[in-house]
Amino acid sequence: MTNLSDPQRRCVIDELLKRSINGELPHGTQRAVTRHLGHSCSVVGKIWVRYTLSIEAGIVGGEWQSRIKQKSGRKRKDRSEIVELLQAPP
Repeated sequence: MTNLSDPQRRCVIDELLKRSINGELPHGTQRAVTRHLGHSCSVVGKIWVRYTLSIEAGIVGGEWQSRIKQKSGRKRKDRSEIVELLQAPP
């Protein structure tokens, strides 16, 4: 299965929030949402946990967007450290 897009993640959160009672999910809610939307249980669970932790941390609206955009690609290195190491006498 491919990674979920941000609108799909938002749809998962909206569906879970509709079914939650005072911020708590009744037993079987994640599985029902999984069947309804066609995603895996682990994906729905991870999205919900991340959302609830961000709400507890005080982030208004929660955090539900994909982190792939920030964490993909080549990692930046500080080139000044490399230059210093190369110029230092052995």
